[in-house]
Amino acid sequence: PAPSPTPSLTAPPSPSPAPPTPAPPPLLTPVAGEPLSLSLGWRLDANGHLASGSVLETTDGPLFLRASLGRAIYALTEGGQVAWRLRTTGPVYALAQLEGSQAAAGDDAGSVTAFNANGKVLWQVSLGSRVTDLHGGWQGGLLAGGWDERLSFLGAGGELQWQAYLDGPVGGIAALPDLALAATLNGELVAFDTSGTEEWCLQLGTPATNIGTVGEGADALVLAALQDGQLLALSPDGTQHWRLSLGTGGPGASGAPVWHSAELTGDARADIVAGIGGREPLLAMLSTSGEMLWRRSLPTAPNALLSLDLDGDGTREILVGLASGQVQAYDVQGRLRGSLHAGLQVWGLHLADDGSTLI
Repeated sequence: PAPSPTPSLTAPPSPSPAPPTPAPPPLLTPVAGEPLSLSLGWRLDANGHLASGSVLETTDGPLFLRASLGRAIYALTEGGQVAWRLRTTGPVYALAQLEGSQAAAGDDAGSVTAFNANGKVLWQVSLGSRVTDLHGGWQGGLLAGGWDERLSFLGAGGELQWQAYLDGPVGGIAALPDLALAATLNGELVAFDTSGTEEWCLQLGTPATNIGTVGEGADALVLAALQDGQLLALSPDGTQHWRLSLGTGGPGASGAPVWHSAELTGDARADIVAGIGGREPLLAMLSTSGEMLWRRSLPTAPNALLSLDLDGDGTREILVGLASGQVQAYDVQGRLRGSLHAGLQVWGLHLADDGSTLI
């Protein structure tokens, strides 16, 4: 019999190409929207650079807290009067709200100090090195991190509940109901359960300088601003949803973006506004799926973002604090509605329940 023909080899199927990254919308110069009048109510000249801020809501109205590198915390009334001043053991780099109209400060000497709305110290503990970030209200206590390369969880009275070791100094802290998150300046993002046991660890490849959460429950996301100009979105189990580059890259590093999340477009879903400096400073609006909806050029780098209803029409405006000292207001379509000059670089924007904003 004739020999059976040698079967021909079938070539393996070619892998499907990765879907192309959608091109970002054009970077446009903002057009003017309906004019909005912005004005400064008052100004405090503090003894030292104001590094962080917060707002305590009290029965007498909002109390604006400002932490100074001059080793002091200032409490200001809504009229701008100094209600009290609290001396600290070192320059203060972090403030956090606690439960019951209380707050905590972390300083360069390694102290974490809790105080009430009257400026009375409730407790103080030492973590041994500079405290770079605090996150209050988690599990009824306080998360703290700093140059000691540890994440510490303190109870309501300042008692140490647990400590977890990290691979570098803490660059940011965030939390979900049952998850504490810490980003390090060595490029690691780590999640811990309520007992301090590590749940997952992600190597980011670059430092994360600002982390936070968006949404709740099954829709919750963890957002991390990366030093290479990218914004990263993760699920609570550490799975990456998207990673988006906001800067132009190349020489003239953009640095980490700043971001803010709120319901802006009236569809009952969170939106994200993000800004970045570098060669082309810009402001962008994103969906939680990572779609970039619009981009607008800015005159200088943005350092802080916030949203609030400035004109009482039920829709939030976007406030942008710039390195030039300007504060600009945009609508949700990216139209410039107003601007004022606050002085030196704007490093923070903090909202009170009555709609006033601490710059």
